[in-house]
Amino acid sequence: MMFRRGVSSIVATALLIILTLALALIIATVAIPFVRNSLQSSTECSAYKNYFTFDSSFDLNCYAASGATAKVSVKAAHLSVDNAKKIKGMQFVFVKEGGSSESVSFVDGAPSSCSGGGVINYGEPCPGSEPLTIPQVGESRSYLYSPKTGVQGYVLVNPVLDSGRICDTSDRIKLSLCPS
Repeated sequence: MMFRRGVSSIVATALLIILTLALALIIATVAIPFVRNSLQSSTECSAYKNYFTFDSSFDLNCYAASGATAKVSVKAAHLSVDNAKKIKGMQFVFVKEGGSSESVSFVDGAPSSCSGGGVINYGEPCPGSEPLTIPQVGESRSYLYSPKTGVQGYVLVNPVLDSGRICDTSDRIKLSLCPS
């Protein structure tokens, strides 16, 4: 006669509970940091939604008839000092009438450039000798952009944070033809 021995139902239940708790612990150690990091990066730009705006008071925000340059003037909104310190630079996206675009990003203090795709502080001679400066809280700054190809259409401005993240478009403006 054979004796059959099995695992008692109490031991089986205890093993299932321990296995369930172990799996829950493993999932929690992976999922919680993932969700926390995802939420942080998704809300990182919320304070900068309208931080940069195009300043029309200087009669800039225009392109040369040849399409060889574009002038833009950007103003920084009022923001808390802590949030303003997180702004590292800006990105311009020039959207041409045909739908193509080219962008240029720079950080505060970056060298200026007059070559195709380069930016200098407006009013500087080429080649620009002064580093690029982004507007601080409440300030306006103007720039001269030398596109790789002609520029007509719209320009967008996006804040660049010290984390390297480029936030969504803060403002957009249609470029007009510069007065001669």
